[in-house]
Amino acid sequence: MTQNSPSRIEAKLVNGSFSAWKHDVIEAMVTDKKLLASDVRVGISILNHVNGGTRQAYPSHAALAAKTHMTARNVIKCLERLRSAGWLEWARGDSRHANTYAFNPQAVADEIARMKADKRRRKELRARAGDMNHSSYQKGNSSGTTVHTPLRTGVHTNTLIGTQTPTRKEAS
Repeated sequence: MTQNSPSRIEAKLVNGSFSAWKHDVIEAMVTDKKLLASDVRVGISILNHVNGGTRQAYPSHAALAAKTHMTARNVIKCLERLRSAGWLEWARGDSRHANTYAFNPQAVADEIARMKADKRRRKELRARAGDMNHSSYQKGNSSGTTVHTPLRTGVHTNTLIGTQTPTRKEAS
């Protein structure tokens, strides 16, 4: 079994469809533990502005703030965190041109490679765990059916059908 290296994944990202690329960027940003939820919201908002041909975006801070329901100041902080985490690159525009944002394909490829490695590791751990029924958390029940535990009354459950439990007033 060959392991996907980040450069091979990056090539898939570049050569794939635009919508698949956007999906991969979103999935990778969401799983990155270094990013805050607000950072991901700003990243997804920028992703909605990305041009399919150039893979660049040109939204203003005010547009990002309106779309994410944040202040422009908070958007700028999120942009700085996205840049320092390696997700976003941008060139500052002047008074006539907007900022140009582009996602770093290597960061996306690295995060997808990490996600795939984690998935593979979890699969191996489950295989090593043996017959563990994860849905009911019971060992040794590989049939997938629920194991019923007996009542602690000492009376078989079928004998309780049709009987009523006395209320507090009746019991006293």
